[in-house]
Amino acid sequence: MRPTPKYGHAPIRMVEISESDDRPMQLGEFYWHFEDGQRCIVIGLPMNKNLRVCPAEWTIDHKNHCGASWEWDGNEERPTLKPSLHWEGTWHGWVRNGMLIEA
Repeated sequence: MRPTPKYGHAPIRMVEISESDDRPMQLGEFYWHFEDGQRCIVIGLPMNKNLRVCPAEWTIDHKNHCGASWEWDGNEERPTLKPSLHWEGTWHGWVRNGMLIEA
């Protein structure tokens, strides 16, 4: 398992964008995505200390290919997910009330 670095960033406010937006995602931007009728969220997460952004997709209320899933509080504009998001080797933190909070 690769260690996950800490970047020391303050909480990042999340901003909902359209899935059809064709520009590169910015830090904290997100959109809801449906795949085979299942809800997913795509979030612009920090990728390094300079807060370079990489979009990452997380399954909501259904299991992904690894058997993991995340609970969602039902708020589409300021979501809270449980448990934390852990992108091994890249970023670990929580989505709480529309904020990205580093672990």
